[in-house]
Amino acid sequence: MIIYKLTNKITGKVYIGQTVRELEERKSDKLARIANKIIREQLGDAYLQATAFEILYEIDFNEALLLLKEKMNELCVEVIISVIDCLCEDSEVIDIETVKDIVEKLWQR
Repeated sequence: MIIYKLTNKITGKVYIGQTVRELEERKSDKLARIANKIIREQLGDAYLQATAFEILYEIDFNEALLLLKEKMNELCVEVIISVIDCLCEDSEVIDIETVKDIVEKLWQR
């Protein structure tokens, strides 16, 4: 459902939703690239960007971390909230050393 809304906002075309949903089920690199582009280029509104971050985080954790290291100061509040939610959900399984820099940057913001 999130993916459907995501593609509908980007393209305005309903039929793409099914294709993107299929990509999500397959953990497609294409979907990760789309989500990454939405965040990096600040496409759509803040909620679309937040949803895109959650998708990227689920599909490609390492790319999500790289994006955070590069773009933390440019992210809107809604994306920051999504970052915190994702990290909190996985707090028991994430190696703290992996996200230490990101948590420090979050704290500074």
